[in-house]
Amino acid sequence: MNTHTEHDRQLAEKLKSLSLQSVAIEPEPQRRGKARLLAGVGLLAICAAGAVMLFAPDALQTVRSSIAHVFASYSAAPAHVSAEKKVDDKSAVGASQQPASLAVSAPAARSVSGSGHVAAPVFAAVYPKQTARIASVAVEVGDHVVAGQVIVRLDDSEAVFKLKDADIAVSSAQLALQASEMELADAKAAVERTKGLVSIGAVTKVDGDKAVLALDHAQNNVALARQVLAKSVIDQDRAASVLRDLEITAPISGTVTARRAQVGEMVQSLGDGGKESGGLMTITDTASLVIDVDIAESSLALVRPGLTGQAILDGYPDQPFAVTVSRISPVASAERGTVGLRLALSSPPEGIRPNMAARVTIAGKNQPAIADQNKGTRP
Repeated sequence: MNTHTEHDRQLAEKLKSLSLQSVAIEPEPQRRGKARLLAGVGLLAICAAGAVMLFAPDALQTVRSSIAHVFASYSAAPAHVSAEKKVDDKSAVGASQQPASLAVSAPAARSVSGSGHVAAPVFAAVYPKQTARIASVAVEVGDHVVAGQVIVRLDDSEAVFKLKDADIAVSSAQLALQASEMELADAKAAVERTKGLVSIGAVTKVDGDKAVLALDHAQNNVALARQVLAKSVIDQDRAASVLRDLEITAPISGTVTARRAQVGEMVQSLGDGGKESGGLMTITDTASLVIDVDIAESSLALVRPGLTGQAILDGYPDQPFAVTVSRISPVASAERGTVGLRLALSSPPEGIRPNMAARVTIAGKNQPAIADQNKGTRP
């Protein structure tokens, strides 16, 4: 029995010597190795405790103390590590739950470019109003004219004779009216005299009725003469208008940009089957020139009336000038995918002409920035 007691005492001492001291937290690989070692030692301690309980009940208390000490030392470090890890995890979770900062930059402005040509929105094609032969042309291409100025004269001798006939007819109608009015005055006087004579019995009532009928006839003659005179005046005005139409005047002030009239050529009015292809000449108001340009349909959202830009003409590449968007076309071109703009000009170069090619750059309106939580801000 003494032998077992001595043996149990030595075994308890060995188990006690296996107790571990608390140490600082080491790197993860080392902690994992020690955890495996502690697990093995704990298993041995349990087995040894069982043996002690079987063979030496007196040493049970000593073995229990040693095992408790071992596991206390082992569990301290993981608890410390676990607490520290929880703190780190909380920090990570807190950081992940924080809303991402959206650094929205100022709206970006983009420019819009396009090409087009100089246009003249105010122009007039000149057509003859009468069918006649051209007698003279008073202007050439490039001449400046004012509204009402005679630019072409037509030759129509028959129109002159018609006007003379109309003048004679008016004079005849006026004479006829005067004669009718004199007859009317005599008829009125006769009726008054007849009434007096009938009242004293100097003439019969039949003579009085005849005087009244003569008065009615005179009144009708006067009314007819007035109608004839009115028609004669109308014919006279028509003949004068035909003659006036032989002198073709400028409908607007501007510059003659095209001339097709030639002296001696026979021309027809539109009413007589004349052609509408251009007329005798074209007058353009060069004081109201604009630029028509086409821009990509995708750039439509960047422009609006009132935006300014710069234009450069191919004919004057070193003289840029300012332009302003005055109108945007209400329809887009399905074939080209473009939208038309009309631009007002500010101090264009001298000598600018319609149909000149132009390149335009317009400062597009600012677009709101789009915030992206993952990628920041993009225009």
